[in-house]
Amino acid sequence: MAEPTLFDEASLALIASGGAGKDGKVYSVKPVPVYGPELVTNGDFATDSDWSIYGPNIAISGGKANFTNAVTNTEFLQQAITAPTGVQYRIQFEVSNLAAGDSIKVRFPFQDTTINSNGLHTLYGDGATADFLRITPNSSTGTFSIDNVSVKKVLSGDGDFTFSRGSNLAATRVGADGLIEKGRENLLTQSNNFSATPWASSGTTETSGQSGYDGSSDAWLLSAANAGDFIYRNDITSFSGLTTISVYAKKGTADGIRLRFNQTTDVNLYINLAAGAIIGAFAPGIAYAIEDALNGWYRIQMSFIASGTQDFRIYPTNATGTSIAGTIYIQDAQAEIGLAATDYIESGATTGKAGLLEDEPRLDYSGGATCPSLLLEPQRSNLWAHSEYFNAWSKQSVTIDTNVILSPEGLTNASKLTPTATNAFHAMYYATTTLTSYVVSVYAKAAGYNYLRMYDQFASGMTAASFDLINGTSVGGDIEAMGNGWYRCTAYGSNPSAGTNIPTIGASPDGTQVVFTGDGISGIYIYGAQFESASYPTSYIPTYGSSVTRSLEFADGVTIDTTANHTMLYDFDGTTGRETSSALFNIGYDSSNTYFIKGSSSSGVEFQVAGNGLFSGLVYLTNEVSGRNKIAVQWIDGTGYVYSNGVKQSGTLSNSSSANNINYYKAEGRGYSHELNQFLIFNTALTDSECIKLTTL
Repeated sequence: MAEPTLFDEASLALIASGGAGKDGKVYSVKPVPVYGPELVTNGDFATDSDWSIYGPNIAISGGKANFTNAVTNTEFLQQAITAPTGVQYRIQFEVSNLAAGDSIKVRFPFQDTTINSNGLHTLYGDGATADFLRITPNSSTGTFSIDNVSVKKVLSGDGDFTFSRGSNLAATRVGADGLIEKGRENLLTQSNNFSATPWASSGTTETSGQSGYDGSSDAWLLSAANAGDFIYRNDITSFSGLTTISVYAKKGTADGIRLRFNQTTDVNLYINLAAGAIIGAFAPGIAYAIEDALNGWYRIQMSFIASGTQDFRIYPTNATGTSIAGTIYIQDAQAEIGLAATDYIESGATTGKAGLLEDEPRLDYSGGATCPSLLLEPQRSNLWAHSEYFNAWSKQSVTIDTNVILSPEGLTNASKLTPTATNAFHAMYYATTTLTSYVVSVYAKAAGYNYLRMYDQFASGMTAASFDLINGTSVGGDIEAMGNGWYRCTAYGSNPSAGTNIPTIGASPDGTQVVFTGDGISGIYIYGAQFESASYPTSYIPTYGSSVTRSLEFADGVTIDTTANHTMLYDFDGTTGRETSSALFNIGYDSSNTYFIKGSSSSGVEFQVAGNGLFSGLVYLTNEVSGRNKIAVQWIDGTGYVYSNGVKQSGTLSNSSSANNINYYKAEGRGYSHELNQFLIFNTALTDSECIKLTTL
């Protein structure tokens, strides 16, 4: 963190360790936003006036604008707003009574934003001369109410970072507990409303209000009038890849339950609820589990590869698994990607989401950090289709046991690789296309053998790497401690002489032996394998049946309202080489007129500070280090002086329009993974000695 007396002078301070990520934001510490006068007339709908209403299904009454089955685009509410181009505005409104499955489209000025939930919503957008604010259903028809509409010019913004990495759940982080955190989604809608569509009955009745496993009255009594009756849903034809379904259940007059996922080849699980035991399961399931939830309740889960035409069914059975007439209690159904059930997520008309989701900041605690950094990475793909289910891999004289131990994720979804009791080469591999440069990583833990070995079996481009899983050392690769005996092991390859890249992952008794006789018991635990077309590894990207791409992520903001004479500090960690010379961080008047920090070569630790548009100049830094770097730029009357790690650098930048304020900034992972520790703005040119103190490591 910056030296306290200097911090007190900052006009904006983003400190990852103090900026709690919430709602897609990383909040800055210092700014207090200032807004212009209200531009909307009658935004509280106190009277039926000042708004243009198009369509018979919209009416202003009861202090709200009420839409009742209004037709999208044809029927809308509108008010003219004078909002000049190039100026940012804050748009706020409250939504209530939004019907299940409906959504709203808000247009200002020419940009549509979709809203699909009740509550207060805040949007930001640039103005456009003689424009308007328009509200209309986004679905074909819509029912909802609008209140407290406001549009105000942003005079001085909050300085907060808005975060984006694309619309996927491919990103992970290491949380404060040291565990890998993923995005999670309950793919079943109406997850605990068994009388609502898309749940349907084949001879069963469902009664709500029963005592649940969690002390609530949210459980359901499932009653089968005849043997073979079941409750089901057939809306899940989009499921594909590695999937886990779970439900809580308790015996009633029937002692058992059958879960059936009906597809080309069915997956079935039979449970004796009286004894809390698995009766039997049938292929092609991958893993099955039962967890005691107390008071006669159990959480039951089954994992499988989903494909083809599908439906999910629940049957009451007897203690041996035969369908009978009778009752059982059920609660909280969930379907999710992955090998193991995670904490239950409630869903209604839409799927339920939790964990680290897209467009949320990755405040990362890697390496045992007590304070987080904001993790920003380039677009990357995990080219291995199965990163956790290793029985989908090719194997040479090894066996794979699935879901045997807690992984670095904190779930029982790590596997054990065991060499067979034969004199042979013992490893697993997943063939992929030939790459000029690649990096392989996997999480591993000793399980009788203390060493992991990786090398490319059929190409000469990868140096064999050996990893000591007891002492945390490596030869030919890199190793990082993850806690609880787990390590992330990384190996590198380039320019194979011929053939397909086939990096292998295997165990070794001494770190050097490749061919040996196993004992059929000793092995290593493994989790989270990753194959990237790159020169350095990035954070774990989980895959469950196909390769997955994590989009380029960035954090940006506008209207910080800093004067042309100012000082900027960018404090970050970067311990690897880079693949492009794209900017790590931009700051300026707008996206076309900025000065920025960038890498200067394809590898090594080299940075530059340069300008574009109204800014110009190029300063090569001379004292970069692998790890933490602090770079500051001090602006005095159109000239920018650069400081790096406590040293004033030679060369300067220029600003040809120093009358303009600074109101744009953007940090991103393009070309170079790094972790943002601090971003400070001082609304004055600090002295040389202050800049040296500010950047000293």
